Amino acid sequence: MISMEERAYEIDPKKKQELNDLLAADPYAPMSFARVAPQIKEIEDKLFLYIKADIEFFKVAEEKLKTVNGNRAKKEDEEKIVNKIHDEEEAAAGGFGGIFG
Repeated sequence: MISMEERAYEIDPKKKQELNDLLAADPYAPMSFARVAPQIKEIEDKLFLYIKADIEFFKVAEEKLKTVNGNRAKKEDEEKIVNKIHDEEEAAAGGFGGIFG
């Protein structure tokens, strides 16, 4: 079984367009960002990238993120981002329950 991990990376806000370009590049490659559906979050004038993937993907992703000055977020920021993503997913799932329930 593949072990999935959740991580958040802080990206230089000035590099937002470059980040978007990086995320859109080569969507059919085996190790592309498109395959893991990362999410961008802007919180308190900071730009974060949330990724849920296997360990092998992170090795490739971290090299690519260096081009946009991306570094793994501080532990407290990473926890905040991961919790925010989980809350949004739960809210979305609850909304579908109301539609299809």
